This record gives sequence, C-alpha cells and structure tokens, in this order.
Amino acid sequence: MLDLSGAVKAVVATLEDAGVPAAFDMRDLELPGVYVTAPTITWRFHKGDWNADWTAYATTTAAGRLEALDELAILVAAAQEALGDVMVTGTPADLSPLEGGDLLPAYRITWSTRLTEGT
Repeated sequence: MLDLSGAVKAVVATLEDAGVPAAFDMRDLELPGVYVTAPTITWRFHKGDWNADWTAYATTTAAGRLEALDELAILVAAAQEALGDVMVTGTPADLSPLEGGDLLPAYRITWSTRLTEGT
C-alpha cells in the first residue's frame, strides 16, 4: 500500500533537517518557510510503483515585493539543496493566509520522485 502520509512526512523532515522551516499543515508553518502539499500520483507499470509529482510553496511575510524576492531566493535555494537538486520549476505565486489578510508572496516549486510499495 502507498504510504502518502509517510512520503509527505519524509519531504518535510528532509527540509527541516537541512534547516528549512517546512510543514504539511499551514497552521504549523513558520514563516519564512515551505508549505508542502500532497503529491499528484501516477501509477506506473505495475502495482506498488508510482510517480509522485510534488508541489510546495516557499513563502515569506516580507512586506515589499523586492524584499520578498530576496528572501524567497534564499529559501528556494535552500530547499533545492535540501531536496537534492530535484526541483524542476519555480513559479511566482501568492498564498492566502488561513486567518485572512494580505496575500503572502511565494514561489511555487515542483519536482518529481518515484514511490514504491511501503514508501
């Protein structure tokens, strides 16, 4: 059986172990930090083998857009290094905070991995 929660926890732990604040639940996200979402999965050739397409959002509370870009550049580079240089795209984005208020400047980052039975 595919362990999606275990796979997400592993990504979050990898980021945190490298000193990058990360969370799967936005309520737990420390800013600046990386909000990790569940992956999109694609079944491969046989049971127990999947491609996982990940999306995460590097985000900050920086007030000015230029200041935010500076902070996001550092955060995205740290996430890229922590994840083993697997990220393939980075797209500017905005996140809505859970409590409402101004949008948070962010970068949507994506990458793909392979998951197998038990991972």
